[in-house]
Amino acid sequence: MSVTAGGMFLYFVLGLLAAAVSYGLPLAMGSSLTVTAAVFTSVLVPSLMTICLVKVNVKAFAIFWVSLALMQNFFSGVWAARTATVIPEYVTEQKTVSILCACLVSIESLFVFLAKRPRLAAALGVYALALILALGSLESSALAYGRNFTVPVLLILLFAALTENWDLRERLRLVTAIAQLVTLLLAAGLGMEVMVGTDTWRSWLRADINGALNSLSDATSIFGLQLTRYAGFVIEPTNAGYIAASAIMISVATWAIGRKKDVSIPNPIFIAVPAAICLIASGAKSGFLMLFIATLSAVIFRSVRSIAVGMVLAWVSAFVVVLGYVAKVKGPSTAAEVFANPLAILGGDSTTFHLAGLVSGIKSTITDPLGAGLGVGGNFSRVKTESWEVWIGSGSESAWGVLSYQLGLLGLLSFAFLLIVLGRHLGTVSAALICAWSSAALFAEAIFGPQVAGALAISVALLAVPPNSDHSVADSRFSLGKSTK
Repeated sequence: MSVTAGGMFLYFVLGLLAAAVSYGLPLAMGSSLTVTAAVFTSVLVPSLMTICLVKVNVKAFAIFWVSLALMQNFFSGVWAARTATVIPEYVTEQKTVSILCACLVSIESLFVFLAKRPRLAAALGVYALALILALGSLESSALAYGRNFTVPVLLILLFAALTENWDLRERLRLVTAIAQLVTLLLAAGLGMEVMVGTDTWRSWLRADINGALNSLSDATSIFGLQLTRYAGFVIEPTNAGYIAASAIMISVATWAIGRKKDVSIPNPIFIAVPAAICLIASGAKSGFLMLFIATLSAVIFRSVRSIAVGMVLAWVSAFVVVLGYVAKVKGPSTAAEVFANPLAILGGDSTTFHLAGLVSGIKSTITDPLGAGLGVGGNFSRVKTESWEVWIGSGSESAWGVLSYQLGLLGLLSFAFLLIVLGRHLGTVSAALICAWSSAALFAEAIFGPQVAGALAISVALLAVPPNSDHSVADSRFSLGKSTK
């Protein structure tokens, strides 16, 4: 079903309104509801919306879910400000409720999709086993990391299954619409925050009563230069930067495919330029790393026939780049100490914490190959009084580091293998995007979160190889070359 520009704009409006209502109801009615009733409302409302949209219009569901994830802090903050209510975690987890509900509703499509890809099903099964073995409790930190370690993968699988038989043009139009929506919201939010000032903006949105936002920094250092950071509707600057980098990658990849396959796609400059401004304003260094690895992956996949080899090379390249940056900031001898004593490099630049967390987490798979358990360690379980040794030693500040520390050697290897298998099944363009996301995750714990990974994960699925189609994306090297006609 083709969607006009006007029709897609209507999707934007309805998706944002639905997300605002979904977050608003449990908060607006909070004073008149018991906790149990409020939790029930927070589950029921997004579930009903999800079921209806998945069954009726997958495009509308995609827009709704991206709106739900991207605007969670803004909408919940607005409603909390009106009711003077602390923002409960069950309200901001509606994005997780929605994707789980969508998977249950689409379980038949998922089974059919995986049944035709036994290697992917096997890789997913091993990774699921690692998660189950690591599950020792249902504490909030365990649930939070369980969400981060599963939702991006579920998004890819769900949208790959639901759109498997779509025409390439419809896929590219939806991906373009997602990039446009993300960029529009980032730019609008940035403009509003700059106009009123960050302190006023955060105060209006009750950021200091939101447990996930009250300790975040509004400044960062790059090569010793102190920069102010802005996040707009996202409120968290680092997450805003990752999302902006994702929008740039999505728009360029979509345009490259459209140009190669003679599908009319808007010039990516209209997305890339405002998204780049938002990225710079966020001061998120890992966002720039994402763009670098995406570019490098495109080059690698043009010269290396094996997607598996290409992905490993991209991960190694990301590590070398960050190690080189730390060597520049701290000195080569200090940077080299990260392998023997990760804590020795800490200080002077936030990147040192990310690198130390990655190495600490991976080293833990040698001393404790079974892992510490899901939810043990990492930023979500951090106690403010604990030492850097305990905090960074658990892999904190690195998504891969925390995953390694919690899930152990089986979790680390099965996750890496699952990403490689996904890349091989979805094609070179999707593999390049997976590389960029997972490479940045080496040095960013938050990048596995649904808010950050959501739009990119959906795009990874939509840019996969259409079955039985002449418009195959991955049957050729990733390039910005001319049309094939």
